[in-house]
Amino acid sequence: MDCNILIERVVARIRSTGARKLSYAGRLTLVNSVLNTLHNYWGSIFLIPKAVVRRIEAICRSYFWDGGSEYQRAPLIAWDRVCCRKEEGGLGVIKAENWNITSVGKLVNWLYTNADRLWVQWVHHIYLKDQDWHNYVPPADSNWNWRNICKVKGLISSGYVNNHWIHDPKGYNIKSGYGLLQGGHPSVGWYKDVWDAWCVPKHSIICWLIKQEALNTREKLFRLQISDSNQYSIDPRCMGLSLLQQRVCRMTLAAFWYCVWIERNAWRMDNCLKCPQRVVQEIRRLVYARIRVKTAGAVKMQDRIWLQKLDLIV
Repeated sequence: MDCNILIERVVARIRSTGARKLSYAGRLTLVNSVLNTLHNYWGSIFLIPKAVVRRIEAICRSYFWDGGSEYQRAPLIAWDRVCCRKEEGGLGVIKAENWNITSVGKLVNWLYTNADRLWVQWVHHIYLKDQDWHNYVPPADSNWNWRNICKVKGLISSGYVNNHWIHDPKGYNIKSGYGLLQGGHPSVGWYKDVWDAWCVPKHSIICWLIKQEALNTREKLFRLQISDSNQYSIDPRCMGLSLLQQRVCRMTLAAFWYCVWIERNAWRMDNCLKCPQRVVQEIRRLVYARIRVKTAGAVKMQDRIWLQKLDLIV
């Protein structure tokens, strides 16, 4: 009950009209920069009850997929996958429970390193009493918060050798502890194509969903006999293009898939569909505007000629 105020604050942030109207990319930014930071202060002092942490994660998950605090349908992609790093095929969303554990891990590290802090001296006097911290087991009747700190020690102890944190030469930090709990996953080959800095973020999210086969766009085109294959593979790096040309290809492809997704939704919801020429014009406008922003006029002659042939630069 004492921690329910955290849930109320998270819900209050997403009830505004502006928050509900954000795109996937906007909602992702809000989840990472606002919703997942509201509990950081409390989470650095003690383990927040699991029911509260999981409720916060459920609200973040519902808001990202649907823009509200409640989501009745199954999400397009499992939340554990969303919480993986972008290089590993996820979106890099912070998993609140693991972040809470590694934040409390700083207290555990103080005891491993015998830091010069009053709290460490108090713990040695009251609880440890010359016992080895690595093998210490708390009494059953000890303080609730102290038992949780010892529980965190058990979760991150594999990262210590001879009382030294081995995952970062500078010593323990929340980032390396979080990486230990999250574990490693194989990198995906399409990471750079989807998350290229030139791509519009909301376009990249749609491409990410397509790569996860959550939108099934290729399969639908194949079933409608619009495409002769349900497989898609275009890698600009294999086409002998310069770096700028590769990025323009990635950006154009991302804009294309985004516009296809928009038109598909318009047809399903409103029975309204633009003619192909207007869709092409919209893609060209998006790409042209992005090139203007990213190049600021500084383009090599070879690339300028290439862009002029595509009518993408003045």
